Amino acid sequence: MKIPLKQYWALFSTYLRPHRGRVLLLALLIFGGIALQLVNPQLLRYFIDTARARGSMNSLLAAAAIFIGVIVVQQVLAVAATYFSENLAWTSTNALRHDLAAPGHGVPQYAYAG
Repeated sequence: MKIPLKQYWALFSTYLRPHRGRVLLLALLIFGGIALQLVNPQLLRYFIDTARARGSMNSLLAAAAIFIGVIVVQQVLAVAATYFSENLAWTSTNALRHDLAAPGHGVPQYAYAG
């Protein structure tokens, strides 16, 4: 049985639409984490280049502190993204279960396609 993508999208959007804010926040957390993953190698490059050029100790300490700060923020974003994704998954799955437990009471017609 092949189900069209349109029906998957309709089901997906039905149960995530009430949680638009959380979905947006989850997307921001994920993209923020990705952005920080892109920043880290640049900070490391700066640190290594400064050390090889015998730059000032203040510059090296500042780069190291920023690097550690970025890593900590990256981990916080990863934990928050995991929390929000799990919460969103459970909430939307429970809503689907609720709809399926009471046939004919709010279940979209495409759920019965077969």
